[in-house]
Amino acid sequence: MKEMLKRIGLEQYFSNLEDNGFDELDFLEDLTDQNLFDVGVLPQDHRAKVCSFPLAVIHFVINKCMY
Repeated sequence: MKEMLKRIGLEQYFSNLEDNGFDELDFLEDLTDQNLFDVGVLPQDHRAKVCSFPLAVIHFVINKCMY
């Protein structure tokens, strides 16, 4: 998760997400705009950037790391 946030320029939110249990990439599928707002990702454009991160990339990274 930290590396993904770094790649999209939003690594400053990692500790907020980690503190709220969203510290693994597989959680991204279930993250909503409201979840992000609730954990302190307040700018709408930042929430949209996280929510729009391609799921195909997430699955690729998860699968690559598992094997």
